[in-house]
Amino acid sequence: MDSHPPYLLVSSFYFYSALYPYGITTEIFLDGILIKTADMQDYDSTDVMSGDGTVASAIVASFVGTTSKQHTVRVAVPSGEDSPGYAVVDAFL
Repeated sequence: MDSHPPYLLVSSFYFYSALYPYGITTEIFLDGILIKTADMQDYDSTDVMSGDGTVASAIVASFVGTTSKQHTVRVAVPSGEDSPGYAVVDAFL
């Protein structure tokens, strides 16, 4: 029995998240390198500083043209005083 978790060989992937009526970002690392700080604020809504998502899950970042091999993706909480202290992700495709 293979002790490694299942994985897919991909050359592109997409990061999905809801959008929120306040500033929130999530850092996305690929193979240990920060490749994107995804912004999930819904700029069409009034900033209320907290609350539920105002836009259902949408693509907030895409990575097209990566090498087709096994990759490690890590999602992290951004540092800094403006960070809400958590990261958000709905799905990767």
